[in-house]
Amino acid sequence: MEKAFKDFFISYAKSVNVEQGRTGALFQYKFKRKEVEEPDYYSSLIGYIHFNPVRAKLCEEVSHWQFSSYNAFLSDKPTLVSRSEVLEWFGGPGGFLAFHRSNIEFATKQDWEID
Repeated sequence: MEKAFKDFFISYAKSVNVEQGRTGALFQYKFKRKEVEEPDYYSSLIGYIHFNPVRAKLCEEVSHWQFSSYNAFLSDKPTLVSRSEVLEWFGGPGGFLAFHRSNIEFATKQDWEID
């Protein structure tokens, strides 16, 4: 039964792609990639990621969003994030916290976006 559903969905996707002149999965997301070359851009990306849930009004503070890496950077619990690399980037946990505190406007700026 599983193979039948798989075959059906593959067939459906191929049909829609031919009809609409497109390729790939029907529900793929388009996104841009940009190499991080500038130090300020690296910091901005980290802030952008952490402040997105606040900006979207899903929580009031970055530390309240349970799916964020923010708390993982400040925890001693095992994690897959590059904790030491990021904390070292900001000069330690204090610098990491200071960056987020001093950039809270990221959460409220309406036209803020990463290039």
